[in-house]
Amino acid sequence: MTLSELRSKIDSKEARLAVIGLGYVGLPVACEFARAGFDMLGVEIQPERVKKINAGISPIEGNEPGLAGLLKAVIGQGKLTGDGGI
Repeated sequence: MTLSELRSKIDSKEARLAVIGLGYVGLPVACEFARAGFDMLGVEIQPERVKKINAGISPIEGNEPGLAGLLKAVIGQGKLTGDGGI
């Protein structure tokens, strides 16, 4: 793939993105890219966290305004999928 082809896939939201680590930084980042229209794969080694995320439940404790609703929405739209990795 050329840089031009990659740029075209990004511009058209055809590029599939991945975030490794779905903690306090990774999960909101993955959700925001999903909200922007990208198909996201979130890789996380904690199976219980992956299970919650795929059920649309935020595993992040504390006050993260809007994250729970956003996660539920992007999971429901099929734009974010959590995976247990290797």
